[in-house]
Amino acid sequence: MKERIFFPNLDGLRFLAFLGVFIAHYVQRVPGYETNYLLAVISHTGEMGVNFFFCLSSFLITYLLLKEYEKTGTISIKGFYIRRILRIWPLYYFIVILGLVVLPLLKNYFPLPAERANPFYFIFFLYNFEPVVKGLWDASNIGFVWSIAIEEQFYLVWPLIIFFINIKRKYLIFLTIIAISMTFRVIYHSDYLILTYHTLSVFSDMGLGGLIAWLAINKHHLIKKIDHTSIIAVFYIIGLSLFFLRPVILAHPFINIFERLMYSIVFCFIIVEQNFCKNSFYKIGNFRRASDLGKITYGLYMYHMFPVVFVHAIFAKYLNIFTQDHLFLSFLIQMIIALAMVIVIASLSYNLFEKRFLHLKERYSFFVIKSNS
Repeated sequence: MKERIFFPNLDGLRFLAFLGVFIAHYVQRVPGYETNYLLAVISHTGEMGVNFFFCLSSFLITYLLLKEYEKTGTISIKGFYIRRILRIWPLYYFIVILGLVVLPLLKNYFPLPAERANPFYFIFFLYNFEPVVKGLWDASNIGFVWSIAIEEQFYLVWPLIIFFINIKRKYLIFLTIIAISMTFRVIYHSDYLILTYHTLSVFSDMGLGGLIAWLAINKHHLIKKIDHTSIIAVFYIIGLSLFFLRPVILAHPFINIFERLMYSIVFCFIIVEQNFCKNSFYKIGNFRRASDLGKITYGLYMYHMFPVVFVHAIFAKYLNIFTQDHLFLSFLIQMIIALAMVIVIASLSYNLFEKRFLHLKERYSFFVIKSNS
């Protein structure tokens, strides 16, 4: 019988990360949002949501790999790759086909952006390098898959690192990865595109996620030391302060070097606090609707730009007067409609399409992940 691993709040955190990305993508469609400080702050939640996703993925993947090694004395590299392929590839390639083949066919009917991306970047999960090489996006409708490309690159090397670097103090692996990533950011501190999209620049997220997974398994007493309401309150105050100060932080190239690491530390603290601490002010797992939607977060993320583009195009073409006269109300209504659409689409996709591959994936799993009761 497979061992059950219980993370009661992980799905809720996934949904919050997605919601940040979704809201940011709509705010960025509001004309002149950069000149409004609050909207500019909200527009950065997209990058922060992806930041959070990276930390979450690394934490969970590392935790499972370390537990597998602890239980069996080895890691099934083949099994790991099969599980990741079955989870990521079917929906990923479906979305790529929709974005590069189907959506451009609708340009005659809706004011959609042009798609000129090289399919090579998508086929081999290298799309995060396109803005680094070209300096712009050529696939604005599905440009968000740059984060999936980085995750796949992470999945490619992570089990090999965990398995073959067989040192007693495995936390040194994660600290080394963080150090390499930070050194890279120092070297390219003045290049925003490299700092944002290059794999080495963002691998500190994975290093931190892996580190807290190792700590959760091997250093329970350290987690108990932060399990106090006063410490938890201080971290959330720091996190909120960093959130509202992000436009200021990004304006200073030197501080920008440490910007990603600062947010990753806050996000990793939230992961630990939500899943291992007893003195939290609120557990996101108690918000059952968020937890339920968290189960389909991958679909929500992969489909979300299609309703965003579609609804915005409809309003721009057929409801332009309403849009001009009531700009913010219009975008709020658009956002609500698009969110409802993507929830329906992702739910159907999960139940009619993705579940078939998830059932196959379970055959190669050592553990059953339970996110809520």
